[in-house]
Amino acid sequence: MPALLLVDQLQVQRQQQSVLRGVSFVVGAGELVGVLGPNGAGKTSLLLAINQELPSQGTLQLAGQALAMQSSVQRAKQLVLLPQQQTAPDALTVRQFVALGRLPYLHWYSPLDDHAVEIDNALSQFDLAALQHRRCEQLSGGEWQRCQLARLAAQQAPLWLLDEPANHLDVRHQHQLLAQLKRQQRSVVASFHDLTLAAWYCDKLLLLANGEQRAFGTPAEVLQADLLSDVYQCPCDVSFDAQQQRLRVQFFPPKELA
Repeated sequence: MPALLLVDQLQVQRQQQSVLRGVSFVVGAGELVGVLGPNGAGKTSLLLAINQELPSQGTLQLAGQALAMQSSVQRAKQLVLLPQQQTAPDALTVRQFVALGRLPYLHWYSPLDDHAVEIDNALSQFDLAALQHRRCEQLSGGEWQRCQLARLAAQQAPLWLLDEPANHLDVRHQHQLLAQLKRQQRSVVASFHDLTLAAWYCDKLLLLANGEQRAFGTPAEVLQADLLSDVYQCPCDVSFDAQQQRLRVQFFPPKELA
């Protein structure tokens, strides 16, 4: 599978402190790559660096072109970031918010009505057509999350960067969200706290600890009990659910806390 995103020997500093060192991985077209690691591992910094919001050293290429050499409008057509928390705007309807995804394609002579097909498709993909005239602040948590993803869909960028997209959703909506992402068949780099959830939906996993890459590969390659116990500083068990054909990860209290 050809690489859409190439990250090679990425280094990032924040406030004169090294937060990422020597991170290297690739994301193929249509792959969902999960970024794992405890708090402070560098997951958010990685996404911000790819999105050119943090200065970095090393190689960052999207579709064979250096991201740093692209204009902001060019990048907006290539990748899009959904941060951990984004407050619903008070004055916009769902349709108006989703339409913001078309801004990189607008010209002074191009009214938003010219992009109605893309907006309608994005609303339909995330089951929001019936809610399109509702104000964003009136949405439930799950509806607001779908609304943000519909804006990404309207933007039609081939690469999505998602910072803990399932963190504030209940179990059903977590699975609903990630199943929708898989159906989009876009390339996605998303951070996760729930390792079992990541194992269920991700094609590849990147494991970070203290700003360093500890593993990259398939869920079976990365989710090793000894490695996870060391990274998360908790006893860990990784088992294979034969019925679901998926890995399960379970952590236990450290001995000094048990």
